[in-house]
Amino acid sequence: MADGTTSSFADSGRRRELIAIYDEDGRVDNFEAELERADGSRFWALLTLTTITYGDAPVRLSWVYDINERKVQEQALADGQQRLSFALDAGGMGTWDFDVANSVNRIDENYAAMLGCKISELKSGEYKWQEHLQPEEQEQTIAAWQAFLTDQSGSLQMSYRIKTFTGDIRWIEARGDIVEHGEDGKPLRAIGTIADITERKEAEIAIEEGRAHLAIALDAGAMGTWENNPVDGVNRIDENYARMLGYFPEEIEDPSRRTEILDNNEYYIEAIHPDDLEQVMVAYNAYL
Repeated sequence: MADGTTSSFADSGRRRELIAIYDEDGRVDNFEAELERADGSRFWALLTLTTITYGDAPVRLSWVYDINERKVQEQALADGQQRLSFALDAGGMGTWDFDVANSVNRIDENYAAMLGCKISELKSGEYKWQEHLQPEEQEQTIAAWQAFLTDQSGSLQMSYRIKTFTGDIRWIEARGDIVEHGEDGKPLRAIGTIADITERKEAEIAIEEGRAHLAIALDAGAMGTWENNPVDGVNRIDENYARMLGYFPEEIEDPSRRTEILDNNEYYIEAIHPDDLEQVMVAYNAYL
């Protein structure tokens, strides 16, 4: 079999495949191949070959459709998906795809790994995350999810704890957007990412607990704290220190004076006794 169409194949291997199919079946349908033009440029084409009888003689008919633009778009999509996959793996994130109408949530392998399972262990890749929420966070988390699905909250960003299939408690952060609406304007599909933020949340909780313990210790010991930024010259003090300087609680709580007292206080230097000012400033400047 030889004609102008098949002889212009950029890959001779694809030409042999087409011939083998034609010889076996007597026709070829929707065969994709890269062809070469007379000027040497290449393009992707969709080929169909068949044989009809015209008079008493068999006649071979061929159709060639230029699908180069479609193939370029497909390749760009594949490249984008590959880059996304690399980015998700590097960032330790998974993806989810929620069918709003049927209330079906499909997740990827990365997401499944965070849950302590494999995709094959989930029915059709579905995951009902609401069933794994911690009881004390269930109401507010589901309320935030429903607000997102009804287009009341814009993009989704929420964090919550789940119990994995292995029994571990993990902090999860979900982000997403509505990507498809019906003719009535209601959301049909939402997609997004998921990340395990357990280590970050535990660090944040430890910091907050440390601050709380420090505040208790300062109150018990009648101590205050101060902070000076040598660059902008701003002096910050806490409420305990402010009370030591003679400010009344109502002054500290007054919004019109709170910034002046706590975030830009100049009086704490003026309050130093004149006999002690010089040695205090020497020590302070030496510290800086």
